Amino acid sequence: VNRLDVSTKRILQQNRRLAEDLKLHVQETAELQRQKGKLEEENKALKRDLSLNEEQIQSYAKDRFKHSKEVKDLQAKVKNLEKSLAQVVKDFERERERLVSKGKADVEDSEVENSGLRKLLKLKDKEHARIKRLAQDIILQRTEVEQFFLEALEHVRDEIIKERSRPSPTQDNTFITSESSTHFQGRLPHLPPRSMPAAVSKQSSSASDVKGA
Repeated sequence: VNRLDVSTKRILQQNRRLAEDLKLHVQETAELQRQKGKLEEENKALKRDLSLNEEQIQSYAKDRFKHSKEVKDLQAKVKNLEKSLAQVVKDFERERERLVSKGKADVEDSEVENSGLRKLLKLKDKEHARIKRLAQDIILQRTEVEQFFLEALEHVRDEIIKERSRPSPTQDNTFITSESSTHFQGRLPHLPPRSMPAAVSKQSSSASDVKGA
């Protein structure tokens, strides 16, 4: 009996130790499960972050590729614009040189033309002055002739009145008598020879022909 009691006590003690070990094991298992769950959650979060990072990296890569392509396109456009600008500048310089050369030629032609026009203007001024002097001479001659004819008409009128006042029928009807002829002798205006235009000379010739007729 004593041996049985000792064995039983030993078994009971072992059971208690096993129970305590099991309890510790269960607690450790629960703790491990809890840590496992936590680690799994962290792992999921890390996977999500990794996925997001990968998406961001891909997005950045796409954007970088797109920006790189845009940069290349812009660089190509810049080169084309620089080339076009250089051609425009070259064409502008060529056109400017052409216009400058044409302007110089036009100025020279204008100077030559202006010189000719100035000479022609001087000739015209001289011709105008000569014609003006001739016109003044013609006006002066016309005034003297008109004055002579007015005096002649006045004298003829007086002679007609005298003739009409005389009663003698045998007296001739000559309007201009020897007295009137004597009256006009020496009163004709002296017209010095002047150089006249062709039109004035022709008019004078026509008047002389009419008087002769």
